[in-house]
Amino acid sequence: MDLMYSLGQTKKTKKSKAKIKKTIEDLKDVKITESVESNIRKDQFSREKKEKAVRVQQKKDNTNIVITDTVESGIRGDQHSREKNEKAKRIQQKKDNTNIVVSETVESGIRGEQHSREKNEKAKRIQQKKDNTNIVVSETVEGDIRKAQNNQEKDWKEKGRIQKKENNNFDLARSLFGGGGAVGESSDEEEE
Repeated sequence: MDLMYSLGQTKKTKKSKAKIKKTIEDLKDVKITESVESNIRKDQFSREKKEKAVRVQQKKDNTNIVITDTVESGIRGDQHSREKNEKAKRIQQKKDNTNIVVSETVESGIRGEQHSREKNEKAKRIQQKKDNTNIVVSETVEGDIRKAQNNQEKDWKEKGRIQKKENNNFDLARSLFGGGGAVGESSDEEEE
């Protein structure tokens, strides 16, 4: 039975192969002219081509445009001429101001008086400083008190220095437990 089964399978395989071969031979002569996808792609391509042609034509047409005056350009022209005239006036005013001769006024007279007063006061201050350098200071009660205070302060500082030196030589352990105060002093008992 196995043999019969395998022979049947071989027959089926041969039939299917024959069918495939026949279909391939029949389709060799078939020419595919159109499909849905090819029609869609043709439409897209023709649209892109037309759009490109329109852009190119628009660029060519834009080169021939002549720009005429508009309301905005007229207003801007007026603004520009006004700005130019104002600048010319400023420049001319600066030139004219260089030729002005200043005459005396009430303010200039007052300012002149103030200046002379300030000058005189400054001269007085300078002279006073010069005069103060020639003053001889004599001894006064305040000077004596200050000298006494200064001497007192010097003596106090000197006592503080001496006390620091004495404290450096002080040994707390010896003073508490063994009699001596200073480190340099040692008794005979301690040495034995």
